[in-house]
Amino acid sequence: MAIVLLILGIVLVPLALAGIWVRVVLFDTDDYVETMTRLITRPPIQEAVAEQLSVRLMEEFPVESQMLELWPDTSMERIADFRALIGHYTSVLSLQLVRSKAFVPMWSEANRELHESVVNVLDGDGPVKLSTRGDIAVDLSEISAELNRLFDEANVALPEPLVPTFGKGDVGILDPAPLVSLQPLVGTLSSLSIVFTVFAVIFLVGSVLLSRRRLLWIALMGAGTIVTMVLLQVGMLAFRGRFDVAAAEARVPDVLADPLWTSMVHSLDVATRVTLLAGLGLVVFAVVALFWRSRY
Repeated sequence: MAIVLLILGIVLVPLALAGIWVRVVLFDTDDYVETMTRLITRPPIQEAVAEQLSVRLMEEFPVESQMLELWPDTSMERIADFRALIGHYTSVLSLQLVRSKAFVPMWSEANRELHESVVNVLDGDGPVKLSTRGDIAVDLSEISAELNRLFDEANVALPEPLVPTFGKGDVGILDPAPLVSLQPLVGTLSSLSIVFTVFAVIFLVGSVLLSRRRLLWIALMGAGTIVTMVLLQVGMLAFRGRFDVAAAEARVPDVLADPLWTSMVHSLDVATRVTLLAGLGLVVFAVVALFWRSRY
């Protein structure tokens, strides 16, 4: 019986840590928004975000149809030249916008909306805003309006119909399919995190109390904890791979994705390392105590 409780307790330890992390960190929209608000003050991230913003907004602006309306016989080469010129203006003004103080609350609100939708997809409950292509969408109408104002003030050297007007609010950001595939795992960890924690403690303590060789059992408990924490670290590396793929598909710049990942998993990484050290401490304690007992 003691060995069964020991195995169950050791298995439940990483599940408990992961479940608590999901509930306390992954599902915490306020903490996510605070992290993103802090990151947007870094110049390299501002430049990368401005570039992605300009790319996404340019995708919504019909340069070709506008030019064909002005000049029906215009060539594709000329259309490409104007698209590059308009893209340049959009990129420059996007960077000006991102570096302004007015952008921070817009950025925070957009990330709040995105994170709430992501959580609702993972949790399988709550509203999710989708674009016409089925991606998780964010309302960028306020950012678009501010960029329109900057274009008006800049007096760019373009014919009036070709001065970008970004009016469409909802822009697709993230494919929800990978998140949907994680629903069973994330939902189980979140809903049973407290249960996992309580039963892990009960099983581990019970296994020691039922054992006749308690020091040996403590050493086994410590060794098992070390193994499961190493496996949890491997699992985090695998999850990092999925995170990188999702970030790349969402066109999140590396300069933003890397610190975001570090911030997200920091608490779980620390908890894993502390638990691993605790397991190592149990092994050392039990081995020393056994040695002491055999000598004296």
